[in-house]
Amino acid sequence: GDRPVDASNWFEEYQSAKLPFTLTFDTKVPVHAGNPFFAASEQQTAPGVVVASLERAEDEEAAPGVGFDDVRCTVEALPFGMHVQAPPGRRPRVVGVLKGSPADRSGVHVGDVLLEVAGRGVTSSTWFSSMQQARVPYGLFFKRPVGGDDNGVPPYE
Repeated sequence: GDRPVDASNWFEEYQSAKLPFTLTFDTKVPVHAGNPFFAASEQQTAPGVVVASLERAEDEEAAPGVGFDDVRCTVEALPFGMHVQAPPGRRPRVVGVLKGSPADRSGVHVGDVLLEVAGRGVTSSTWFSSMQQARVPYGLFFKRPVGGDDNGVPPYE
């Protein structure tokens, strides 16, 4: 049956779901002030809660350079099994990898910064649609913090 999820449990619910399954999103839920994934308007619906808009950030964060290695992998099956965060203006970053998933088997690590999908550069506003539109198999290009996994890189706040 239907099980509501939130930011603290959605990835675990996703990991344990039996295929095939259906996801339903409530797109009219107000977001809390300070949510890095939305540019908040001035209109408040309740104390600390604002109406959000999907305004695109004007300046995208520069691609990482020094202290990062190039990493390439191939998406050969979907669902791929990586959890990516990409606040407006910030580079898409892997914050979770489903154990045993195609992403895990392909060598994707927490902390990897996604720069290309199927040979095309991506940003915070384009990475998801690029992943949805690409046809399997396709390549991904990441920058990985030297030393492997997240290397102490904090998650986006």
